[in-house]
Parts: sequence; C-alpha cells; structure tokens
Amino acid sequence: MPASIEARTSLRVTGPYVPIGEPEFHTRPYSVLDLGLSLPVADRFELDLELENALGIRYAELRASGYLNPGRPRLLRAAVRMTAPGF
Repeated sequence: MPASIEARTSLRVTGPYVPIGEPEFHTRPYSVLDLGLSLPVADRFELDLELENALGIRYAELRASGYLNPGRPRLLRAAVRMTAPGF
C-alpha cells in the first residue's frame, strides 16, 4: 500500500478558571491551534512536522504561589521516522 500525506489539526480550548488556593485570581479563556503533517520522503521513511501554537497566542498556563507561568510559544518540531517492512 503506497504511503500518503497525512494532515492533523488540534484545537485546545481552555475556559477561565480560578487556580487552587488563589480565589482572587481568574485566568482568561484561550484557544491554541496545533498543526501537523506527515510526508513520505522515501521507501520506509516519513517526515513528520508539528507546529504547536500556530497562531502564537500568548496565554497563562498556570499560576502557583503567586507566579504566573506563560504558555508554550510557537514551536516547530521535525522528525524523520523509519517504518519496519511489512507494517
């Protein structure tokens, strides 16, 4: 069976919440779009690309002990995968 191109999307939606132990603080809702693509590049090899936070959204991921941690910025990952014969 010939390899084909595979595209993926993921949308992470988080509503406002109150961190445990800090009732005076409320986070804002946010949405983060992730994109992925797998391409066959040679017999038994595949290029896998992932783009996290494709739109570069700035968001607060977590607040603990009075510190606000930023969410992950835009990130591009690439990998080459080798598949076993017969799979």
